[in-house]
Amino acid sequence: MTEGGKKPSLDELDAKIRAAKDHAGLSQRQKLGKDRGNGDQARGLSFAIRLGTELVAALMIGVGIGYFLDRWLETGPWFMIAFFFLGAASGIMNVYRAALGYDSAVGYHPADGEEGDKDESDPNRR
Repeated sequence: MTEGGKKPSLDELDAKIRAAKDHAGLSQRQKLGKDRGNGDQARGLSFAIRLGTELVAALMIGVGIGYFLDRWLETGPWFMIAFFFLGAASGIMNVYRAALGYDSAVGYHPADGEEGDKDESDPNRR
């Protein structure tokens, strides 16, 4: 595998990877900043997919709970209809929170330094 039983160090491996990138021209593209524009588009697309996934997942969970309650209690479609609306409301609330950025802070308040309600009388606000 290696010559003389000597294990290659991480610095040697890093140098080989840099040399391979230079040979392929990857480091030049990164230095020129051509890859930077795609990051914003990818970030926006991933956020849109996340919002859609949260909405669909909440609907599926609501309908699933309603379906199994209907089968267990033999009540027809009533629980499924009720839990469909509960799942839809939950999904819309999750999408709303995520879109406003409330999902990233504890207690669904905006993170420090973000815009939000300017109510200074709330003792839980910092």
